[in-house]
Amino acid sequence: MRILYTLLSAALVLPAAAQPSLPSFFPADTVSMPCPQNPTASIRTYAGWEAYQTLDDTWYGPRDTAICIDLAHVSGNWVYPRIAIDQIVASRPVFVRARYDDDHVLPLATNNQYAFGFQVSTWTSFDAGPCPSGPCTGLLAGVRIPDSAGTGTDMRWHQAAYDDQDLSQYQLEVCVPTEKFQQNDLREFVVSLKVTDPQPGQYIDGFYSEAQDMDQWGTLVRLTSANLPQFQQGQFGYYFWSSWENYLVMHDNEEYPDGNHMFYLDMPANPNVPTPTTITAYLDPFTGFNFQPFTQLRGGLVLGSDSVRHPLTVVNLGADLCMGWEFIEVLWPGGAEYVHQSGHVSFEGRNACFQFQPGSTLRVAEGSTFQYGHNGRGLLLMIEGAHLEIGRDAELLFEGSMILKEPPEATEPRDMRITLADGARLTFAPGSRLLNDWSIGGRMRLIVTLDGGSIDINGLSPEDRAKVQVIELPREAWSELRMMGNPARDQLTVAFGTRSPGLLQVRVIDSEGRLAMERRVHVEPGENTLVLPTFNLGAGAYLLETNMGDERRYERFVKE
Repeated sequence: MRILYTLLSAALVLPAAAQPSLPSFFPADTVSMPCPQNPTASIRTYAGWEAYQTLDDTWYGPRDTAICIDLAHVSGNWVYPRIAIDQIVASRPVFVRARYDDDHVLPLATNNQYAFGFQVSTWTSFDAGPCPSGPCTGLLAGVRIPDSAGTGTDMRWHQAAYDDQDLSQYQLEVCVPTEKFQQNDLREFVVSLKVTDPQPGQYIDGFYSEAQDMDQWGTLVRLTSANLPQFQQGQFGYYFWSSWENYLVMHDNEEYPDGNHMFYLDMPANPNVPTPTTITAYLDPFTGFNFQPFTQLRGGLVLGSDSVRHPLTVVNLGADLCMGWEFIEVLWPGGAEYVHQSGHVSFEGRNACFQFQPGSTLRVAEGSTFQYGHNGRGLLLMIEGAHLEIGRDAELLFEGSMILKEPPEATEPRDMRITLADGARLTFAPGSRLLNDWSIGGRMRLIVTLDGGSIDINGLSPEDRAKVQVIELPREAWSELRMMGNPARDQLTVAFGTRSPGLLQVRVIDSEGRLAMERRVHVEPGENTLVLPTFNLGAGAYLLETNMGDERRYERFVKE
């Protein structure tokens, strides 16, 4: 996630503003107190923070009362925030939590967006894999809001995971969009830390936390139906330009935001037309483009219709999409496209997902790379009939979970089919998944046709690799025959590739020109193998004649 980079860059030109603050790690904030897990022991920590481990490795689980952790360590005349490896069970995650409770929270502004960053370092590296309550090294923020009945409260959970490829200031960053309620309180702020290859005498240290209010920094643009026209360029286009803005799609009606009350930000044509015409929205580099919970984008209605919509294409030219909320899903209906040219989509939420319905398209632009997910996080739901298109010299580097499913009207198992043309690459990275559990009978496969492209499935488990079928097309309509087992004894194997299905006629002719065998075989695109029984043929030389369409091939073989 790179949203804080946007903020810090904006800070170079914007005046300072009062920002909300998390508890700090300054020497003046050190306190000595009884260990929360074991009051008979004393620890040195920082006001507002606690560190602990649990018996089930979840941040909310029963605490291990045998472990008390000092967050503040004195060295000479200085106090350092650090956790000693010798004080913890280093094979398990340790949790650093802000000590918020029902009466002590961090109030957040209504309809705003925040970025919370946490800086930390270690002598080795951090484990970014999965743990029982989320990423082993990650950040969790819980925002308290009113419930739908208006009589109690509910929680919105946002999370981020450690990304060893992110070189920005904060190794852990989470984006938190607040909602239209007057009450938006940061109730939980928990950092999970797990090191790889820990050694006695080492530390986890360098702690620093920061909260950024995008509205106060002047970088927040709230997208509503009312202000959308200012971003329209031409009759069928929208352009979300960059001056370090962070665009937030708002839940812009009176309903309570939940799964039964989605809000759709419609992008109409202007002037409108009665024929469905593609609306294209461009996301400029160095912008953030994010969603309040239960919001979506879609094309506006065509002229004169209350149901038919213009298809929407979103072209990412370099924006960052932050999907840190736990249940965020961006829906791409039939005719819609997401085109990835540059930028980053941060699938940090536990159920963060792009869903492509029949007729929609996920397209990786020519020469681009789309890193989808990271360390197993990030869902991609491809419903049969959706399209995955990867351009020339482009790559979909898949690091999440791809889910295959038939459309609701399907009654029999179907397969998901994609074609990789010249230079197109599909790579399943280690930790990625291919799931067909929700398909009919759990039998749906991913059929990949290579027409000059390439695929790497080594990152999948053996179970998931079995769900992939690769068909490699020859460059020509019908490749040269390859004979195996020549001289032949009981059988002759012939292999060849075709670009299209057809009927292959096979004739075996002996040395005197007599027909010794004849077969008709249906062939499919890709590699085909034909096994001819030869045990009834007499010893000698033979001519193999193959004919498909208007093309005829001849090969010679010997029967021993």
